[in-house]
Parts: sequence; C-alpha cells; structure tokens
Amino acid sequence: MLDQDKLSVYKLALAFRAEVEDVLEKKMAGRANLADQLQRAATSVVLNIAEGSGRFQKLDKARFYSFAIGSAAECAAVYDILLTIKVIDSAQYMSVKQKIVEITAMLTSLRNSLARRSGARDYVKKAGK
Repeated sequence: MLDQDKLSVYKLALAFRAEVEDVLEKKMAGRANLADQLQRAATSVVLNIAEGSGRFQKLDKARFYSFAIGSAAECAAVYDILLTIKVIDSAQYMSVKQKIVEITAMLTSLRNSLARRSGARDYVKKAGK
C-alpha cells in the first residue's frame, strides 16, 4: 500500500475526479477549453496529494498539499462558471462545492499540521492558515 492510499483526502479527491468525468462526458460539448481546464485541475488535486504523500520532509509534503489546495480552488471556479452559464443546476453545484470545501479543509489541516511539526510557523501564516 502506498502512503496516499492511507489518506481519506486522497480517496475523496479520486471520487471527486470521477464525478468531474461525468460532467465532462455529458455536458461540456462546445466548451473544450473549460472542460480541459477542469479535467487538468481535478487531476492535479489527486496527483499533488499523491506526490506530497510520497515526500519525506514535512515542508515538502506541505508544499504539495498547498498545490492541491490551489487546484481545488481552480475546480471551484470552473464550477462557478458552469453554474453561471447554466451547464449545471444548483443542486449539482452545491454537491460539488461541498466536496471541494471538504477536500480543501482536509488538505489545509494536513498542510498546517506538517508545517507546525516541522517548526515552520511562518509557513502556516503565509499559506493563509
């Protein structure tokens, strides 16, 4: 078993990525650029969690979790756009946004914990707590 397989946030991010695929397949005709951005950002969340979990230094792990947080925020912005242009309805939007909030909260907690345990209190402050 790899380290990422032990993380609940990794499993949640994988489930989120699968959900993104459903939206891409069903509703993104004529929106190739937006679909590509969403696909890359959602994949980046999963890959950065995996890469971070494979690192040995705490601050290195925290850095990759920060990248995953940024990619999750990018996914949220794409979903904001999808709602605005009526590609998805508000129920779908709220469901996805809740998952993104949960993923972000879990990653923020992991990142901050790692930074504190490494003695890098300034890192936590700069990262936005």
